[in-house]
Amino acid sequence: MKRLGKDFSTSRHTGGHLVQPPEDIEALYVDLELAGHPCNIYGDDLKHLRLEVVFQTTERLHVKIFDADSIVYQVPEELIPIKHLNANSILSRNSKLAFWMIADPFSFTITRHDSGMTLFNTSGSSLVFESQYLQLRTQLPVDPFLYGLGEHSDSFRLPTSNYTRTLWNRDAGGAPPGENLYGSHPVYLDHRFGEGTHGVFLLNSNGMTIEIDKHDDAQYLEYNALGGILDFYFLAGPSPIDVSKQYAEVVGKPEMPPYWALGFHQCKFGMKSIEEFEEVVANYSQAKIPLEAMWIDIDYMDRRQVFSLDPEGFPRDKVSRFVEKMHAYGQKVVMMVDPAVYAGSRYYDPYLRGVEQDVFLHKPIRKSSKPTRKTMGTNDTSVYHGIVWPGAVSFPDFFHNPATQSYWAGEIGRFFFNPKDGQSIDVDGIWIDMNEVSQFCDYPCDAGDKGHDGATKVRGASANPLAKGAIEVKRPRHGFEETIKTKKGTKKGLPGRDLLSPRYDIGNKAGRVLSDRTLDTDILHANGLAEYDTHNLYALTMARTTYTSLLHHHPTKRPFLLTRSTSPSSSRYTSHWLGDNISTFSSLRQSLSSLLQFTSLYSQPHIGADVCGFLSNTTAPLCARWTALAAFAYPFYRNHAVDTSTPQESYRWPSVAEAARRAGEIRYRLLDYMYTAIEKQSRTGEAATILPLWFLYPEDARAAKIAEQVFLGDAVMVSPVVYADRTHVDVYFPAGSMFYRFDMESYNFTLVQGTGDTRRVEGIELETPPPLHLRAGSIIPVRAKDPMKEPNAETTVELRQRNFEVYVAPNEAGAASGTLYIDDGVSLDSGLENTSLVDFRWTSGSVFTMRGRMNYTPADGKGESVLLQYVYILGATTRPRKVVRTSPRLREVDRDDLEGSDGGVGGGGVGSSQRVNASTAGSGQLRNRVTAGGSQVDSGRAGGAPVDTGTPKRTDWHEELETDYYSAAQLLVVWVSAPMSMSADPPGGEYSFEVIW
Repeated sequence: MKRLGKDFSTSRHTGGHLVQPPEDIEALYVDLELAGHPCNIYGDDLKHLRLEVVFQTTERLHVKIFDADSIVYQVPEELIPIKHLNANSILSRNSKLAFWMIADPFSFTITRHDSGMTLFNTSGSSLVFESQYLQLRTQLPVDPFLYGLGEHSDSFRLPTSNYTRTLWNRDAGGAPPGENLYGSHPVYLDHRFGEGTHGVFLLNSNGMTIEIDKHDDAQYLEYNALGGILDFYFLAGPSPIDVSKQYAEVVGKPEMPPYWALGFHQCKFGMKSIEEFEEVVANYSQAKIPLEAMWIDIDYMDRRQVFSLDPEGFPRDKVSRFVEKMHAYGQKVVMMVDPAVYAGSRYYDPYLRGVEQDVFLHKPIRKSSKPTRKTMGTNDTSVYHGIVWPGAVSFPDFFHNPATQSYWAGEIGRFFFNPKDGQSIDVDGIWIDMNEVSQFCDYPCDAGDKGHDGATKVRGASANPLAKGAIEVKRPRHGFEETIKTKKGTKKGLPGRDLLSPRYDIGNKAGRVLSDRTLDTDILHANGLAEYDTHNLYALTMARTTYTSLLHHHPTKRPFLLTRSTSPSSSRYTSHWLGDNISTFSSLRQSLSSLLQFTSLYSQPHIGADVCGFLSNTTAPLCARWTALAAFAYPFYRNHAVDTSTPQESYRWPSVAEAARRAGEIRYRLLDYMYTAIEKQSRTGEAATILPLWFLYPEDARAAKIAEQVFLGDAVMVSPVVYADRTHVDVYFPAGSMFYRFDMESYNFTLVQGTGDTRRVEGIELETPPPLHLRAGSIIPVRAKDPMKEPNAETTVELRQRNFEVYVAPNEAGAASGTLYIDDGVSLDSGLENTSLVDFRWTSGSVFTMRGRMNYTPADGKGESVLLQYVYILGATTRPRKVVRTSPRLREVDRDDLEGSDGGVGGGGVGSSQRVNASTAGSGQLRNRVTAGGSQVDSGRAGGAPVDTGTPKRTDWHEELETDYYSAAQLLVVWVSAPMSMSADPPGGEYSFEVIW
């Protein structure tokens, strides 16, 4: 790399002029010296800083300001591996972003290279870099459109005046607006109409506030952090989806969840026995409501002690049989594992093993005697103790690898997969809660010698006062004292800091000090990092360790985790839910804003909120609306309630049960479309799963303010009813847009031309799914209904046995496109050799083509289908003269053998847009056949579909295909029966047909 040194900022360019480095450099390094006397406002000013600027890619610029000695804490690269980001740096002239600076006083500016548009400008304010306080302010345009800086329950588009975001992870029951919540994501998108979208990510895990306000009518955004460095990644966009991809390239692309994780899940805190779970499962089955997985909260634990079973309500043999039975029916089980390990007894094995392996967090004291089994327990004061559900607890140090990794994998294995008695509990996933970390007491939290009741009997001050700001801390390590010292280049934190009570107040709503209701912030991890600096990363380290532990026991199986607390990079290991929400319509609405943050901004595609609300009692109208909304807007779809609330399973009220059946049926039919979107986001990093309207219509100012309509993928617009006592919704259609109503129940595919206004959709009763609209230019894959079976697929195992169909929504040019991804849904790495990525095209208003990678081969005995059965073409205003197949390598099936076979046109077909009831659809009659000449003799059909019934006939590949045409719905249905697997007989491959109008 060509480098510029200190002379660039001091001797060559002075006098406060804005200058740009030469255009033939890849990186810039500048020494920064403190000008004048130190202020020492909230700490000690650092006199010598270093500026590093690297043009990492065409779209990404890295600007880093840190202490010259590299002692100040920096986020460990083991968690967010960023070193490789500099590997392919480019010349500055090739970057879409330009870096400018003023030497005295120092400031810098980021602009777009082509237009000169200023994106980030720190001039006019001072850079403050102190031992426990950083401040940096950037100017903003008037009335900016900013998004991000979560986790929060505020509006999706952030307020622009008198607004403060606090980033300090905490257990925030009710997820109140205006407060710090469960996760911290210091990244924002700045959207400017006509100028594009850019992103700014600050890689800093310290507690901080970010203020958005005006001063003398000048708009600004200001960072105020308790430590760390200023480590910025500027993302050029220019589209919002581009920014999402660029952000994922920095923090890591999200992990792909298993296919079954997209089904419907049920949980209830407070269930007393495994028999209650069995009853719930049976009730869902009787109600014909899809149920994919049961979740077991801490109720299964013996006195709420992790890695234990309540011998009365949850004996191991019964729990083991329950899991086996669930698996036999194609269903799953997920169980909770909290980080806190019970420490109230010297006979509790998980704690004893943890002490022996020295994996728990320690307090900074000067005790060096080796613990023994006689002294282990809460009297071993070298181990930190807090109070959570079981009473006195200790917390694993997930930074302490490989020791903690070995311990955690061992405990998970002993409890779930490899118990001594042989009765395994082969759970399908692990649910991580309380990992902010959450505690039940304020600082100082002295657990004393507490047992199960310790959580309600908390003492006052500790008998062992804690050292504040220790420069050297001696940490017990099995009989010897390990001294943690501060050296140049360690990046572990400055000495002499007050790690408990910093002078700057970030407004943490958990309490008066940072350590209230969480770990003491003066705790040092085994690697020398202070909890003060790494508090917001505890959940990430736990997720990484738990993910690796599951992989250790099932090396080829995709691990499934769910976490409450998150930070950048969490999605590499885990899914997320939005925590303890409330059973109110306000909370329902707020969930959409929060969900959009994660799916579109924070690279977290698999996310949801507790359906029907967690805290307080829900109502039938609220639960019905929430169930219907979540079916299309929540990739993670789970009903969950607190122990003190009334039961709220979907079958409890007739209206909710019907809403669950109808919305659930459509969701499951769309599941492969959703799975394809998640796969794309996992593979590319770009937001693809749940999107705000403005991501697809970035020049529409009205769309940029909307969070109560969302896109499922980039094709299906969802417009739920989110207010009480309403049976209508006002749907916004951006100017110049084109949609088709997408109602597979009534076959309503009405064309809608957007004019930048709202259209009211009436008659949305509690049982009715929300209005869906299919964006013109899209092709989406859907699972076909099976009229010979139950109308709903109640599990994903059953769903995957059904054929495919695709819906084509032509745009004004008569074109459309879409994709379908297929794998086995569970393997960690299926590879290209056993996955399919199928591309669908509709061109010239008449030609359909299917091609792509078709390598997925269903496992023997599963009965999975990879057959494309029908192609539905919307907006067909006239009946075609004929439809001619134009590709070879396909087969024709004798329609005489189709009676009673799988599938059917839309699950039974309709004539003149009238729905056919289940009894008629189940008759299996076929009244529409292709004659010898290939002409259609009847436009009605009441069931049946093409399947392979024997040796296929190969005929002229210009043969006419059978069709149905529904004039009222302007719908053309083409029977194709095309295999989408090279292993099929005959093998799949390119398929095309042409409609002759």
